[in-house]
Amino acid sequence: MPKHRTTRKAPNPLVATLVYDGLCTFEFSCAAEVFGLSRPELGPDWYRFETCAARGRSVRSQYGMRMKAQNGLERLLSICSGAFVLAATGLLDGKRATTHWRYAEAPAGLGRPPRCGITFARKSG
Repeated sequence: MPKHRTTRKAPNPLVATLVYDGLCTFEFSCAAEVFGLSRPELGPDWYRFETCAARGRSVRSQYGMRMKAQNGLERLLSICSGAFVLAATGLLDGKRATTHWRYAEAPAGLGRPPRCGITFARKSG
């Protein structure tokens, strides 16, 4: 009798966002709105969304909101100035990253300078 192969469906793509003390809630909410909300109009394979932080700890945003991350630092997404946060952790060492033109100079207070190539998106207009 022939064996029937069952096809296992791959899980929806995962987007994991870093949360940290001083988190910009606007940037975080952009990622959460796009990837964290159910999008039935886009089909059942929409993204899964999770948060991550160093040592799975509770963090406080720039406006005082507290949140506890679901995971550690295995997988990350960063937008705008978040590229500097990832670079400061060493996770981007030897890699390339892109950030907003507004952040052409590395923000002070992030510890060591980035050891990756950071490209700045051009200002349009």
